[in-house]
Amino acid sequence: MNRCYKWYYFASKKPHEGHQGMTKTQLRAKSCVYWDGLSKDIEHMVGSCTSCREHQRAQQREPLLQHDLPSRPWETVGTDLFHLYGDEYLIITDYHSKFPFIRKVRGRCTSGSVVQITKDIFSEQGIPLRVISDNGPQFASQEYKAFAQE
Repeated sequence: MNRCYKWYYFASKKPHEGHQGMTKTQLRAKSCVYWDGLSKDIEHMVGSCTSCREHQRAQQREPLLQHDLPSRPWETVGTDLFHLYGDEYLIITDYHSKFPFIRKVRGRCTSGSVVQITKDIFSEQGIPLRVISDNGPQFASQEYKAFAQE
């Protein structure tokens, strides 16, 4: 590679503009240029970035919190919403068997529709002792909280 271009590319620090860390910077640079020692040059550039060094400690990984395994099926379930091909779905998974129940949400995905689908699944399978969610807006609403208390 032309040394002049190499110097210009790194002098402008284009691949590291977003300060997204070592791996993202390497991927961004490798998508448009390559030369021997590219990874080492990036390591040096990111390692000497004052902004990244200043905020590095604040970006430590949080430990994964494990849930206790239930002793029987349908004791604890997890629930969430997901999108697939433009449609929204509700998934409820048993923590004991890992068996998923997936239902398509018809119309708008509101707390009311989530409560109705959840009631339908609970009427088929029974009421679990514990429901775990990510506390998204549909699960944190007053309507869902009232359903949970009921």
